[in-house]
Amino acid sequence: MSFIFSLEELQICSNDYTKILSDYGFQHENLKRLYITNNNITDWQSICYLGHLFSHLETLIASDNPLESFRSNEDVNIYLTYLHTLSVDKVQVSEWDDIIALTKLPCLKALRIHLAPLLKPYQKDERFFLLLGYMKNITKLNGSVITANERETSERRFIRYYSQRDDKPQRYHELTEKHGNLKPLVDIKIRAPYLINVQLVHNQITYDKEIDVRQTVQQFKKYLHDIFQIPLTRLRVFYIDDVAFNMGVCGPEELKYPQRLLHTYNIHDGDQFHVDIKPDPPKPQYSNRTVDTTHRNKKSTDSNPTNSSTSSSDDDKINISIEISPFSLDSLQKLAEEKPINNDNNQTSIELDYLYPSTDKNIQMKINDDDDDDDLLLAAAAAACNNIKTNK
Repeated sequence: MSFIFSLEELQICSNDYTKILSDYGFQHENLKRLYITNNNITDWQSICYLGHLFSHLETLIASDNPLESFRSNEDVNIYLTYLHTLSVDKVQVSEWDDIIALTKLPCLKALRIHLAPLLKPYQKDERFFLLLGYMKNITKLNGSVITANERETSERRFIRYYSQRDDKPQRYHELTEKHGNLKPLVDIKIRAPYLINVQLVHNQITYDKEIDVRQTVQQFKKYLHDIFQIPLTRLRVFYIDDVAFNMGVCGPEELKYPQRLLHTYNIHDGDQFHVDIKPDPPKPQYSNRTVDTTHRNKKSTDSNPTNSSTSSSDDDKINISIEISPFSLDSLQKLAEEKPINNDNNQTSIELDYLYPSTDKNIQMKINDDDDDDDLLLAAAAAACNNIKTNK
């Protein structure tokens, strides 16, 4: 380093450094920017020694180090005289006295600190006004330029915050001399604008809840499912703008679109969400058709008399779900093998125009009166088949 006089920026990140010594036998006066992130430095003293090694250091990025404090036994004014930008995000400081210690850096104007045990209990807006209240010379915080209005507002909130507390810091008294003794706001509540107090109505019972309007309809329905134990597939939600509904301007609006954000409904404090259950879908109706039929009357009896004598009377009535067509191939083949039925006493004429147009108009078939309609149709089909064979 002592031979690189023109060097202005140095990066020594992720080198597992745990300590910086005070004397390395050199001093570099031209280095202005130093990056030492993601190491294991725990004491602020080592950071101060960096200011001794690089006497004109202006920017120090020391995030991702487990620094436990910003206080040191050494006078930091000696070492970090020119430092105006400091990043100490993701450190382990836990007391406001450490923030006060940073105010001793004479040229510090920009600070970046997001994650630390000290700031964890506070909301984002609370962190903002507390940090600005303590650090009077900061002009840029976490990348945002501080306007005059923001500083005045933050300092006034700082006064009101500590006015009701016993542990008032010295900075509180300095600000009261500047802005006066400000009275606490009536029912002051530090609450983000995206948190809305609404009423959930289910089964004519009203529940007062605070919801986050940054969530989607799908996420909100999951929240309602956890409260009311209603299946998501049957859950219906209707939004009612309290003011517009009372004026008769609009009625309930159903939340139908899962990815729509709640804030797009322009929800205000006091508005209502009515939770309803979809009715059960109708169950399909099934019916069993019972058909009375005889398995073979006269033909079956003649062909197999033994089986007919042993058949039970319970087989006369059966439930069938599939009806076999009399014009199927099996039926026609069986009929082709059977002998025609002759009976001179009674004859039945059947028109075959719709069975086969090329056949004769009238075909005489002799069928017993006691045969059922199925046998009549089977006989007609058999006659048609015989006629087709003759024509060929």
